[in-house]
Amino acid sequence: MGWGDPSPEARPESALPALAAACEKAFASRGYGMYAVSLTPRGEFIGYIQLRNLDDTTEAFRSGYERWFPRQGEVEVLYALDPGSWGRGYAKEMVRGLLEETKGRVELERVTACVMPGNGGSQRVLEDARLTRTDENLGYSKEGDLYYVLERGAGAVGARSL
Repeated sequence: MGWGDPSPEARPESALPALAAACEKAFASRGYGMYAVSLTPRGEFIGYIQLRNLDDTTEAFRSGYERWFPRQGEVEVLYALDPGSWGRGYAKEMVRGLLEETKGRVELERVTACVMPGNGGSQRVLEDARLTRTDENLGYSKEGDLYYVLERGAGAVGARSL
């Protein structure tokens, strides 16, 4: 799925080994990464959720942005769901669950997120997970997008702080 694109993007199966290797590397080096999201008991894949250290983004990814200046070590929560799964509470459950699962294993100073202005559903999801909208330009998205932050001091994302 593209940023703001409601239609799923098909990826060739040949891309899966590289994606799996990148996920394994992130978990091994950072303790967090990307999770596939499926409905049980059917196991139907409906999307993904990820904690991503923006230091790990590729040059090809960064080249898509006019201005790229996130703080070193900035960690972003991002997710995408198949449109058929929207409005059912899955995103809320995913974000809360990821932050809860991570808190006991990894200490992070803060977690950020970026939302398109017209995406009220994702804004509510992030606010429900205690992320707060900030006027700070976090420097890693398109002009006009909204940023959200969850700071450790605000009861956020450390092994002893959630």
